[in-house]
Amino acid sequence: MCRDDTEALRSLMKLTKISIIAPVLGVFLLLSAVQTPAQTSYVGVKGGIFAGFYGGEDWKDTISEIDGQTGVSAENAFRAGFALSGLVEIGVSRTFSIQPEIGYARRSGGVVTEEDDSDNEQQSLFMYDLIEIPLFLKPHGRIGDHLTLYGLLGPRVSFLFGDVTARGREETDNDTTTTTSERTPDNTVLFGGSVGAGLAGDVNGARILFEALYSRHFNSAFEEVDLLGQNETTKRPILNSIGLWLGVDFPI
Repeated sequence: MCRDDTEALRSLMKLTKISIIAPVLGVFLLLSAVQTPAQTSYVGVKGGIFAGFYGGEDWKDTISEIDGQTGVSAENAFRAGFALSGLVEIGVSRTFSIQPEIGYARRSGGVVTEEDDSDNEQQSLFMYDLIEIPLFLKPHGRIGDHLTLYGLLGPRVSFLFGDVTARGREETDNDTTTTTSERTPDNTVLFGGSVGAGLAGDVNGARILFEALYSRHFNSAFEEVDLLGQNETTKRPILNSIGLWLGVDFPI
């Protein structure tokens, strides 16, 4: 990925964050004025695709240090991930539910560097396999006869199983070299939070769910970890993701 493409992707991710958080705030403010039916509980499944990336002050310092080296440009790596989960929505009132979930997620983060005087590129990526348990506060309100608008806000706990896969990739004009190794995490339990918004449409007794969600962990799996091919180490990289979810649930 060239520098211009990465800059464009970073700008898109910033705009996506704003586009998710702003509607959520609107949802929380407006739902009190929306008429809703009596509370109902639901059970369902959903899947998501998202862009995963590292964050945190230590990680930003690492990117700046690599980017400051002579002849090298460094950018945060945004890589696709996916998740599958089951959910139970527990109706509390006419406009509010609690929604616990449990599922599997593949998340990642890393850095991409490019030599200024050539097209040579190096990537250092870390891929995580996680069992995740979020708990959402879910205000909601009906829009017309068949749509429900809702917000999502709450904590999550993620359990890392197995080692973290570290993958280094070097691309030159003549060759591509990939190295893979395993990193044993210092922490296997990660705490975080999520914020998002969604729309549910009634279809033949079920509901089709469409959601946009931003998630961030608050602690890191590593106190310190080396970056493959970069001759650098970084401290406490924090996992982030922005993604879209599609699901279905049924009243119980």
